[in-house]
Amino acid sequence: MPRTVAEVSKETIMNAIRELGDRLGRYPTYSEFHHETGLSQRQIIKRFGGYSNAVRACGLGPCGHGNEVAMEELFLDWATTVRRLGRVPTIVEYEGEGKFSRRPFRTRFGKWDRAAEWMVEFAEGKALRKEWEDVIAITRAYLQRKKKAQEISSPLLVWPSLPGVMQGRPLYGEPVMASAMATAPVNELGVVFLFGMLAKQLGFLVLRIQAEFPDCEALRQMEEKRWQGTRIEFELLSRNFLDHGHDPAKCDLIVCWEHNWPDCPLEVLELKRVVESLQGITR
Repeated sequence: MPRTVAEVSKETIMNAIRELGDRLGRYPTYSEFHHETGLSQRQIIKRFGGYSNAVRACGLGPCGHGNEVAMEELFLDWATTVRRLGRVPTIVEYEGEGKFSRRPFRTRFGKWDRAAEWMVEFAEGKALRKEWEDVIAITRAYLQRKKKAQEISSPLLVWPSLPGVMQGRPLYGEPVMASAMATAPVNELGVVFLFGMLAKQLGFLVLRIQAEFPDCEALRQMEEKRWQGTRIEFELLSRNFLDHGHDPAKCDLIVCWEHNWPDCPLEVLELKRVVESLQGITR
């Protein structure tokens, strides 16, 4: 299959999705589609604006709005995703791997973070422990780590309530780790500094930081003893890249604190997840 954006038509992409969907008996996730065809997010966003849009154009897209989806259906698909990934997925990971959109989860639970706890309670209430024992174990371990992290990061409330923000004083993010940077970034410069601290551990050697787009040129270890130049743009939130009007064709990687752009055509390095991993906390 052709690999360049200009050579790949909408029809080619849709035919590939349908063909793979027929073989799988369901719509393919992006990772499955990419493994099968080699087509990148850039090529898909060029034609459809995102992979989920391409799948919907084939009549196979993620479904489910509000309470239209039964709780058991939500659980079975969520649990299958946990089993396939070997961890509790982020909302972005679930939308790439699962059957439904984020909407029925938010309608039922309010926030995605509450879904894991509800799913365990549902499984145990419906006597599904034996069938989904591995998923329940993964989820309970995740919830324990999350609770421990909250206990560590929560302030000691010796007063009956938090005092509130003082006017005219600088604001800081949540403490993240015992390191040279004590709190989470609240702007792009904080992301740059945090990346600089972690670059070597992540397999990067910075060559240049500049004011113009893209922000950084670095060597990145791609294979054993093999490095390549990588063009990096720093953002506090990944979607800021789109809001700033940057050209994805002139950048290879977005480094951000938090990834909030599900249809991003570029690879994204979310430093929040890196920090959580270093703390022994996974989502």
